[in-house]
Amino acid sequence: MGVAVMWITGWVFEYWDMANSYRPVDRDQAFLLPPDMADWLPGDHLAWFMIDMVKAMDTDAFHAGRAQSGQGRAAYNPDMLLTLLLYAYANRVHSSRQ
Repeated sequence: MGVAVMWITGWVFEYWDMANSYRPVDRDQAFLLPPDMADWLPGDHLAWFMIDMVKAMDTDAFHAGRAQSGQGRAAYNPDMLLTLLLYAYANRVHSSRQ
């Protein structure tokens, strides 16, 4: 990441180069307790089925709408968001406030 500094009327403005990618989704990431996310859910849990189902889908249309300007914060991966949405609907959660 680089920094571009611009001097305008006595003020210094800093512009940071932003990542032009998605936020990482690391389902194998180790935590303090339990040591692995996979330990939280049994192998036959609905969440694993939803992850596999979204992997099998063609989600190119979701990825095509992503801004390529290189500015702004990294976006969430649309596949991860779709998985979360489908899992919530499968559990009759239709609102983020629930």
